[in-house]
Amino acid sequence: MSFMKTDETSVKEEMADILPHRLYYESKIKSVHWLNRKRIEHCLALAGDMTGKRILDAGAGDGYMLREMTCRELWGIDISRKRLERAAKKVPHAILKQDDLNQSQLESNFFDGIICADVLEHMRTPANAIRELIRICKPDGFIVVCLPQEINNIFARMILWKPPIINPDHYHLVTGFFLQREFKIRPSRVRNIPDLPGPFCIHRVMRYDMSYYKGHKPY
Repeated sequence: MSFMKTDETSVKEEMADILPHRLYYESKIKSVHWLNRKRIEHCLALAGDMTGKRILDAGAGDGYMLREMTCRELWGIDISRKRLERAAKKVPHAILKQDDLNQSQLESNFFDGIICADVLEHMRTPANAIRELIRICKPDGFIVVCLPQEINNIFARMILWKPPIINPDHYHLVTGFFLQREFKIRPSRVRNIPDLPGPFCIHRVMRYDMSYYKGHKPY
C-alpha cells in the first residue's frame, strides 16, 4: 500500500473510527445486514463476469466489497489509511492504494471495470470524482455506481416513527439528474433496493458502459 495526505484525510480518518463498516455489514439488526448484503450482490450482478479483468473498488473502505470480488487483478483505493489497513487483512491479494478520487493518481484508461458503492455522497466535489472514474476506466469498460436515496430513507424512518439518521460525512444529495448530467449518458442497467420503482427504493445501483461514448469519453 502507498499512502498520501490531503486536506480531507483527517476527516475521513476520524469517520473511520466513528463508523467502522462492520457496524453495517456485521450488524445484528436484520434490516441493516440485509441492505448491505444486497448492495454487494447488486453491484456484483451488474458488474457481471470479471474473470480476466482488472477491476477497481473505488472507495473500498474496510474491504467488505473487495472480499466478494473475483477477477484477474483486484485493486482498491480509499482516502482513509485506517480503512485500507482493515481491508488488507480481509483481502491480502488486492492491490491497495491510498488515493483521493477528486484528483486520482491512477493512470488513464487503466481499469476494465470500476465499482463505486456509496462513495459519491461522501465527496465534497462528486462531479470531479465522476470525471476521474471515467478517465481511469477503459473505453470499453464499465462503471457501477451505488447510491443511497437519502430522501426516501428519511421518509421510510418517519413512517416507522423513527428519527432520521443524518450522516455528518454525507456532503451532497447525489441524484439521478446529477449523474446523467456528469456521465452524459443514461445507465445501461439499474437495480433497486428493495426491488421497487425508483421513487420508493432506498438504494439504487446503476451500470454505465463506457462503450456508449463510442471511444470518445467526455473527460
